[in-house]
Amino acid sequence: ERMLREQVAIIMKDWQSASAGACHQQLGLLMNNLMFACESSRPKADWLLDYSDPVLPDKTCAESVSDIFALGNELVETLRVSRDAVASFDVDSKTLRRYQALSFLRSWLVDLTKTLQHALLWAGFWDGDPENRTTQTALSNFAKEIEHAPLHPNTFLGRAIEASQDLSACYEDAQTRELAANMWSIASMSFVLGMRDRAQGTVIALVNKQVTGERNLSQSVLSTHEIPTVGLAAWGLGFWSPKVMVVDLMGTCDKTSSALQKRLLARLPSWAKSMTNWSPEAFATRSRLRWQCIDCSGDCSLDNALAKHVETQVKAKEEQDRKDQELRQ
Repeated sequence: ERMLREQVAIIMKDWQSASAGACHQQLGLLMNNLMFACESSRPKADWLLDYSDPVLPDKTCAESVSDIFALGNELVETLRVSRDAVASFDVDSKTLRRYQALSFLRSWLVDLTKTLQHALLWAGFWDGDPENRTTQTALSNFAKEIEHAPLHPNTFLGRAIEASQDLSACYEDAQTRELAANMWSIASMSFVLGMRDRAQGTVIALVNKQVTGERNLSQSVLSTHEIPTVGLAAWGLGFWSPKVMVVDLMGTCDKTSSALQKRLLARLPSWAKSMTNWSPEAFATRSRLRWQCIDCSGDCSLDNALAKHVETQVKAKEEQDRKDQELRQ
C-alpha cells in the first residue's frame, strides 16, 4: 500500500510535466478530475465514526483519491463490514480506517455514476466494424431504443475514465497495472451500487467478445470487475434481486453465460466467511437474482425488433418487482 501511495503522489505531482510518460498523463488527468469532483461535493464519512474511540482524523479528498488507486480492491472487500459492527465497536482499528475510507468514498463517488435512465453494461464494441453491427454508435443507438444509458461514457465517472483513454498505457508495468486494477474495482463498485440504490430491476450486458483468444471476455472490465460486483451487491449487501440479461452478439451463450455466471460468485467467498452465524440457506435467500442470455448472431442485430423484445422483458420484471413490493407492504 505504501509503495502505491508513493506512486500516486509522484503522478499527481508530475503528470503535466514534459517528462511524464503516457501512463502517468492518463492517471494524472483522471486523478485530477476525480479530485475536482470530490472537492465540489463536500463529502463526509459515516457519522457513526464521530463516536469512535479514539476519533479518527477527518478524511480529505486528496486521501480519498489516493485510496481509489492504492486500496481499491481492499475497499470493495470492506463492503462486508456492517454498520452494526462499527456501532458496537466490534472491529479492529485497521478495519475501522478502511470503513471510514469506504464510507467517505461512497459519499461522493457513487453520485458520479448517476444516469437519467437505467444503466447498461457492455464489452467488446468499437468503431471499425465494416458491417456497423457492433460499433459504439450501434451500442449507443440501441441503448436509446430501450431507454438505457451506457455507463461509459454517459456518467461523469465514465467520461472521466474515457478522457484518460481507459488507462490504456498503464498495463505493461506491474505497479501502474495495479493502480489501474484498483481504480476499476472501485469504479465498478460505484456503477453497480448506483444501480442497486436506484433499485434497477434488470441489469443488461451487451457482449461482443469470445471467451478465449486475444482480448477475450475474461480479461474485460465486465467479467473482471462489474459482474462480480453485481453478485456482491445482490447476495452480499442483499435485498436487491435484479435479472441479469446478457445479449451475446456472437451467439455463444452456451459459453458466455456459464463463464459470466461463475464470475458472479468471485467476490463472495471472503464475505461468506465473515458471516459465521449464517447458514448457506440464509445467505441464498438474500437475493433472488435471475439470469438470461439471448443469442444474437447471424441476421440478429441491435435493431428495433431486438429492442422491443428486450424492453418487453424489462417491463415484465418491473411489473413483477412492483407486485412483490405491494405484497411486502
